[in-house]
Amino acid sequence: MDINRKKNNSLLNRKTWIKSWQRLFAKSCCLFLIGFSYSSIGNNAHAFGLGDVVKVGGDLVDSAVKKQDEKEKQEQEQKRKILQDARGYADPIMKQYKHVSSYHGLKVSHDTQTLYSDLKYVYSGDNAEKIRQSAKKLDDNLSTYQSKINKIEQQKKAQKEKERQQRIAAEKKRQEEMRKQAAADKKAAEKAAAEQAAAEKAAAAKQAAAEKAAAAKQAEQEEKERQHLITELQKRRLFDSKLSKYAEQYSSSQLQLVVASYNGQITYNEAKNELAKGGTRGQRKNELCGLQGKHYDWIGKVTTLTTNSEGKGVLAVEFAEDMHLTTANNAFSDIGANSLLDPSSDIFQSALTLSRGDIIRFDGYLFSSRNDCVRELSATLRGSMTEPDYLFKFIHIEKLN
Repeated sequence: MDINRKKNNSLLNRKTWIKSWQRLFAKSCCLFLIGFSYSSIGNNAHAFGLGDVVKVGGDLVDSAVKKQDEKEKQEQEQKRKILQDARGYADPIMKQYKHVSSYHGLKVSHDTQTLYSDLKYVYSGDNAEKIRQSAKKLDDNLSTYQSKINKIEQQKKAQKEKERQQRIAAEKKRQEEMRKQAAADKKAAEKAAAEQAAAEKAAAAKQAAAEKAAAAKQAEQEEKERQHLITELQKRRLFDSKLSKYAEQYSSSQLQLVVASYNGQITYNEAKNELAKGGTRGQRKNELCGLQGKHYDWIGKVTTLTTNSEGKGVLAVEFAEDMHLTTANNAFSDIGANSLLDPSSDIFQSALTLSRGDIIRFDGYLFSSRNDCVRELSATLRGSMTEPDYLFKFIHIEKLN
């Protein structure tokens, strides 16, 4: 290999030397021709000087040299492209050799290794034809190895398929055994479940009958107590003539509010001094706790129906004597509650059909309070205890009378 490299370097130096002498010879010939032309100009020769002739000759020589350089540049570019194409042809073949030589279970012969070494050597040179020839020889030699690789791959694939089929068969067998066991377990479980279900059904029926009877008895007792409470409240004239007609429809939660408020009125009025009167508020608080939040189907009589300075609706409803559920009447008092009726809301449109004295059924919210458990708007203790106004957020109203 070193001998071949030395030969190539010697040839390259020789070519460079020959080209240099060719250029010098071409220049000499041009100058000679120019001098000869100058000596044979004849009668017009006196019009030119020797310097002019030399200048013209020099330009001609430079033009010829420039053309020669361009021609050589084109030739070099053509050689470079041919060399690049040859290397492009050799690249995948060399890559294939690396794949073959590194393939597990395949040994590359010494001849093939030599062909690859030869190709690597000429690949770094500038002889495109030798690169192509060496690459072609290596490619032809590698075809045999590729056949061997294909055969090995087919054997591996066949072995993997065989192992896969064995695993499938074993899995099918295991699945079948599991299915049979599951079927047996299911049958036993179904039998036990049926027996358990029958027992539970009998017990549940017995329990349901007992609970139904107890619930009916409790409901009957609660309704009896509720009716008794309504009767007592009517006797004490907590409902006017309009509300009295609907008192029996009061829900338990609304009755709880009526009783708590009524008890507060009585204890406050019976208190002997201001200290005792102040203590009655805490007693009422204990009865009001638990009423915060949403309530449905409460009943009351419209006592206030107006708007505030912002055009929002103000609604107050009397649910018993001197006891009211009301929105706030100004924006400051309504902070955090949003109880005022928005003119764009459906409930505002419903309120437009009402008049003072109308009996309505309504849904809405009572708000929490630290002083009373349920937020109350009166400015004085006396007003809070004797004529409570509980802040209420109306979300649905319908006229009854």
